Amino acid sequence: MKKYGYIYKFTFLPKNLIYVGKRKATTFDNNYYGSGVMWNRIISGCNKETDIKREILEWCYSKDEINDREKYWI
Repeated sequence: MKKYGYIYKFTFLPKNLIYVGKRKATTFDNNYYGSGVMWNRIISGCNKETDIKREILEWCYSKDEINDREKYWI
């Protein structure tokens, strides 16, 4: 079965803030740090390599599944 995308959890370690989202991709994108407006304001200017912990919560195999699972994790 082909991967559709993944649910991720990013943690801004200095303030222990969490951002959960979805990404349509078949591999983990090392250059992606989230797209939320407020999230990007929070992490602007930080050292992304050391201040943000990035995790894949689960892989999904369809559009419906990724949408449902994102809601579950949030």
